[in-house]
Amino acid sequence: MVVATGGGWLLLRSTGALSWLFAALALGLFLYGAGVLTSVVSGTWFAGERPRRSIVPARRLDAATSSGGVS
Repeated sequence: MVVATGGGWLLLRSTGALSWLFAALALGLFLYGAGVLTSVVSGTWFAGERPRRSIVPARRLDAATSSGGVS
């Protein structure tokens, strides 16, 4: 975020061109995304979470077992 705001402000003040401001914002967004991607791939993003348990559906009872096996 510092690259995007500081670099954008600096480039806008020095050149006066909005294209360099947007270039600095794009670079900052790219660096932020690369940092998030790196932490997800390395496993540190989800390090503190417990794995979710899968939901097991309840067993259905057949008509034969629910009536006690008597026809």
